[in-house]
Amino acid sequence: PEFRTMPKVPKNSDHGSNLSKEQFLGNKLYGREFHLRELIDVCLRMRSVCPPEIVLVSGRSGSGKTSLVQTAIGPLREDGFCFISGKFDQLQHAEPLSAIIYAFDKYFHDIIKSADGRSDLTRNAILEATGDCAGVLAVFPALGKILEGHSMIPTQVGVKETHHRFEYAFRSMVRAITTPSNPVVLFFDDLQWADAYSLHLIRALVTDKSIKHFLFIGCIRDDEVDITHPFATELYEIQMRSVAVTKIEVTNITKEEANALITDYFHFSKKVTTFLTDLVYQKTNGNAFCITQ
Repeated sequence: PEFRTMPKVPKNSDHGSNLSKEQFLGNKLYGREFHLRELIDVCLRMRSVCPPEIVLVSGRSGSGKTSLVQTAIGPLREDGFCFISGKFDQLQHAEPLSAIIYAFDKYFHDIIKSADGRSDLTRNAILEATGDCAGVLAVFPALGKILEGHSMIPTQVGVKETHHRFEYAFRSMVRAITTPSNPVVLFFDDLQWADAYSLHLIRALVTDKSIKHFLFIGCIRDDEVDITHPFATELYEIQMRSVAVTKIEVTNITKEEANALITDYFHFSKKVTTFLTDLVYQKTNGNAFCITQ
């Protein structure tokens, strides 16, 4: 068969090393052009005065959901969008807010490292927006450094009141950092592993119509979520509050798209790689992650 005519790549050759580093041409996607355009269009709409909207990217494990979002981030960041990203972890499910704290703390840490005066602007905007509730934001260590101790001692109140204050302060904080010149995209991966309180806070953000120039994008393994999952409950509440939900379903790629991927990887013609593609597709059924393994 034609597969046998393909030249072998020595294990220690520079060519083999380059192929490994390329990881299938880095950010190039196969069969996702429509989804990528749809995702970018939603982000661009967010810059205008539009009704609230969120994006849910769904699909099975390894289908390429995260890669789709990460590919969109590059050109949008160059266009002035700010991305705050986090990932829920199955092992940290019992630690409420762990992903949210990590994502926003990294954002504030990057502001501290910048030398463009953003720390002062951020401090003034957040203190003005949160008032005497700023103390509950002490869960973000980097934000504490920006606020320089201003009102960062939490007020001693009951658990329920603390939750109310934190939700108010959190929404006010996000409202303060989202501006026409700093549109914010909040992206969380693996929503199926999110704790109930984090999902509640996300719902509070996306349904707060006073927060402008803000978009939430979430990736979720829809085959691991049923109607009893906390995410399903929060999504229902979001939709009931007239928030538009753009759903992007990422499925397995076709055999033709898999062949294009393998052709680009090996730098051979599609005719030569057809036999290999047949073997790979039979084993992976078009799952993008499995193909690249």
